[in-house]
Amino acid sequence: MFARHWLLQRAFITDLKVGYWIGTTPKKQEIWKFVGVAVAAATVAGVIMVLNKAYGFVGDNALVAPQANAMSAVIEPMMSGGNAPWLLYGIGAALALILTFIKVPALPFALGMFIPIDLNIPLLIGGAIS
Repeated sequence: MFARHWLLQRAFITDLKVGYWIGTTPKKQEIWKFVGVAVAAATVAGVIMVLNKAYGFVGDNALVAPQANAMSAVIEPMMSGGNAPWLLYGIGAALALILTFIKVPALPFALGMFIPIDLNIPLLIGGAIS
């Protein structure tokens, strides 16, 4: 909690410092930050509505949510009292530890493992470009 608070405080101080350098006031910075948040929220809402109209989120041709499906597959056996695949959980934990020790980020690696290749290719291309 302290580290997160410190990072947010540092980012805020840096914003104020840059604002001072370019000659703006904290009030103007705050106003434009709220405008930015409102534009981002409206943009995301618009994209979600367009995707819902084009593909929908339920049914046969619905958009796939691989992360949500994976989390559901992990949590559902525990919540319903079914048999959870503990051996697979252990293998995943060991793999995450090994990846961490060899300085490979475990989360992106894991996401790449269960996201279908047709969704993974744009991520790979974007990563290569950046």
